[in-house]
Amino acid sequence: MIFKLKGNKPKLVILSDVHQGADGHAKAEFDQTMAWIKKNNAYVALAGDLVDMGIATPGDKSSFDKILGNALPPTDQVQLCMDTYKPLAKKGRIVASVGGNHEARLQRAAMVNLPALIAHHLEVPNCLGAIACRFEWGKKHSALGVISHGKSGATGNIWRELRTKLLALYPAADFVTAGHTHHLEHQIDHSLQMDSNGENVWGIKHLIRTGNYMNRSGSEYSQEANYTPLPQGSPIITFENDGTLSVDVTTLQYRSL
Repeated sequence: MIFKLKGNKPKLVILSDVHQGADGHAKAEFDQTMAWIKKNNAYVALAGDLVDMGIATPGDKSSFDKILGNALPPTDQVQLCMDTYKPLAKKGRIVASVGGNHEARLQRAAMVNLPALIAHHLEVPNCLGAIACRFEWGKKHSALGVISHGKSGATGNIWRELRTKLLALYPAADFVTAGHTHHLEHQIDHSLQMDSNGENVWGIKHLIRTGNYMNRSGSEYSQEANYTPLPQGSPIITFENDGTLSVDVTTLQYRSL
């Protein structure tokens, strides 16, 4: 997929683990991010767990605990999600979407592919697992990005999945992203590459964990599970005029309990 970015130094915000409908959803912080996106005319990628979907699913022993952790029923969550992103979709600011494990609860319970329905309503591309996109900007600049929700819940090494799976799947990627663990962090891998003249040049790959919008306070499920509080927010990827990328994980970072 190719997506052409417009404007000077276009920006892409990755929204993942929003959890609209959860009792611990960080609404104030999410509203601040949405206001920043609109003010800066940024592009958006939807990267899963946009809604909480606390429903009973086969094999999940904590299903009913998760239901009690929801402030909105499933139908209201889906409608709120669609209403939230529709204005951005109408302006052509949503690049693509991928589903998360929380949306997958509905598929396991009722064989309904919720990410596909949301993407169809918003008229944006949707993909299972990960979606690769060639971003083009300026007169000749381009970068390959891979956006995923992620599957690994391991917190010991939150970068392993990005290196061993996403970069192995798309070794030419300039940046790879994953959510799921709720971390909002950025790392750079350095390498040597060869240009068209056969000369060694510096190679950079950005590894990005895409944050969350969940408060620990007010969330019965987070408190019962003794989850460690993590900063809320989203990363901003800027496509610079010189053809490079920069990643910002502080501007849209919040530290609310």
